[in-house]
Amino acid sequence: MPSILESPRGLLIIVACWALVNYSKDDIIYKLFNRQPFKTIGYLLEALYCAKEVSLGTESFLKNFPDYNVAAMALGVISGAL
Repeated sequence: MPSILESPRGLLIIVACWALVNYSKDDIIYKLFNRQPFKTIGYLLEALYCAKEVSLGTESFLKNFPDYNVAAMALGVISGAL
């Protein structure tokens, strides 16, 4: 899976967001994204990313040790939490 930093489009999005946050007049962008609906969306995206990491950790463990299902789930949760 390619990183967002490897594509020109991803870098453009990151730079544009950074510029909007740092150079907006009277911190309008910061105040807008600091409200509850945007915070909730951010928390949901963070939870989805954590679930993806748990799934990848479990998958990777099961490739190496296919008979240890409980250990795979435990280590998947630990890898997703970190």
